[in-house]
Amino acid sequence: MTDIRPAVSDLSREQLVGWLAKHGEPGYRAKQIRRHATHGTEGGFEALTDLPKSLRDGLARSFRWSSVEPVREEASADRETRKVLLELRDGHHIESVLMPHHGARNAVCVSTQAGCPMACAFCATGEMGLVRNLTAGEIVDQIRHWQ
Repeated sequence: MTDIRPAVSDLSREQLVGWLAKHGEPGYRAKQIRRHATHGTEGGFEALTDLPKSLRDGLARSFRWSSVEPVREEASADRETRKVLLELRDGHHIESVLMPHHGARNAVCVSTQAGCPMACAFCATGEMGLVRNLTAGEIVDQIRHWQ
């Protein structure tokens, strides 16, 4: 991934309010943007139709909608459990798994680190060692991926 813009999900409320003020927008817009960014709105900034188009365009120039990009997705034999390989902004990869339960609930297994410090002999991730902890936005965006 060569896009080095920060993801909107990685911005604190204060950072977002500061960016909005710098661009002549009212601070209350931060709440609208964060609501979309944490509740799985699909379609990127263009889908935020409660914001003026000029603001959506400015956000898209300055930020990425998601901090993770899907690379490959696989499904179990019964097609219920799904695993996705995600690429981070720095080019490292992580995995996230959706495990449906009978009824109305699903479970999502999210990565919290790129790499792993355990170095288990049977695990490719362990062989690379611990690269870094993920940002809050990278963790949230894994959940958003499955919404």
